[in-house]
Amino acid sequence: MATELEIIVGTYEEFLLGYRVRPSRSNDRKYDLFQTFSTHSHTSSIRTVATNGKLVASGGADDRICVYDLEKRRAIDDLYVHDGTINSLTFVPDGSYLISGGADGKMTFVKTNNWKVDKVFERAHKGSSVNFISVHPSGKLALSIGSDLTLRTWNLINGRQAFVTSLKNKSLGSIIDFVVWSISGDYFVLTGKDSVEIWCTEKAEVIATKKCEARPSSVCWISDSDILVGMENGKLLFFNWEDENEEATICEIYETRIKAMKYVNGFLATASTSGELNLWKVINGEKIEMEMICGIDVGCRLLCLDICELVKSGIDPEIKDEVVEDESKTQVRQLTTSGCVTVEIEENDDSDDGSKRNKQIKRKNKQTKFETPQKNKQNKKQRKSAGVRLSNGFVEEDC
Repeated sequence: MATELEIIVGTYEEFLLGYRVRPSRSNDRKYDLFQTFSTHSHTSSIRTVATNGKLVASGGADDRICVYDLEKRRAIDDLYVHDGTINSLTFVPDGSYLISGGADGKMTFVKTNNWKVDKVFERAHKGSSVNFISVHPSGKLALSIGSDLTLRTWNLINGRQAFVTSLKNKSLGSIIDFVVWSISGDYFVLTGKDSVEIWCTEKAEVIATKKCEARPSSVCWISDSDILVGMENGKLLFFNWEDENEEATICEIYETRIKAMKYVNGFLATASTSGELNLWKVINGEKIEMEMICGIDVGCRLLCLDICELVKSGIDPEIKDEVVEDESKTQVRQLTTSGCVTVEIEENDDSDDGSKRNKQIKRKNKQTKFETPQKNKQNKKQRKSAGVRLSNGFVEEDC
């Protein structure tokens, strides 16, 4: 069910946000997306996010990986294992390791039981940036692509590199952004400048190629033969690579780039760079059909997303709100926190007549806060007077 999913998105504005589906309170639609948490743990844009069970990891351009417990709604740890932007994060299927790839050329393996680095490949792609990592459904293999235009196969059993395949002078061109395993792991897809390639795992060769009218900006598998490609022109490309006679279906869902997609059990989450977040029901019959369930304008530039299956992860899909009453008797809902950024205003009377006041802002240690975006009017005025910008329900300091 759609109500058993939580969509996690990372934004250019440094926020990590969570959204769930609930029955709509209006008559014109059946469901709504509502925000379950927001956290401002990063100091630069969030480039990648990954989930596994109750765990969520986000990586940003601030060289930092932040890890959270989605059930307890608290931060677990900050990992400083890269010296550059974190380009890709992925958990192995059993959740025992978190694998990361960065612009510094490193590929790291972190144990999730203690969050200690188990292995680091300092020059995974000969010093070139590691752009994307995908783990085989069995958890025994991983594929990575880098700016050196090579596809590298990693043996996760012994923790070593197994094969290197050069992608230079291939049909994909000089830009390769994604490598994604199929659901069974029998195939994987590579995306290039204006085309996608389907490779057979057993043969280690290209078995199908599809041209795109714009650069692919995201890709996911619906089945072992059906693929969805999101493009920079805001259009979705549907095609079955096994049926050469079947025409591809193209539909426009956004006016701007489809930045991220994720498919889980008949549901597809999509995000655009303009801030639109939507959840679709995918009907995979003779032809793939999509029905939009709900959507929201986040108000931020969305860069990445992932989906957590709540019931499968042992998380209660029902939000139990904690009602807190403030001085103005306005009720707000707040989730469990492990600290937050607070702004204190000290008003000092420096003049004899008391007509002039200097406002001093103190910043406490910055930690993670999971909160809902509801703020009362009185607090808005107080924060604005302290030089704090409020937009879309999030508190952000103007430094």
